[in-house]
Amino acid sequence: MKISVTPEPERKEKVGDFADLAHERIEVDEGVKKKSRLPYSIGFKPFDTLHLACAESVVAEVLLTTDDKSK
Repeated sequence: MKISVTPEPERKEKVGDFADLAHERIEVDEGVKKKSRLPYSIGFKPFDTLHLACAESVVAEVLLTTDDKSK
């Protein structure tokens, strides 16, 4: 989802390559949306809150972010 709105072609390609390594794709359902509310309420950006909530929902061992800075 966020990859498609990445403005830099080189970064978009690299992120896409990493995404291809994913073992599973997570659907953003009501449970994930609910988990994303707390990070959003303390200032995280919407995509970042969904990213965290998706990782938490599957008890991910690794969370990859490509943000230049994170909160």
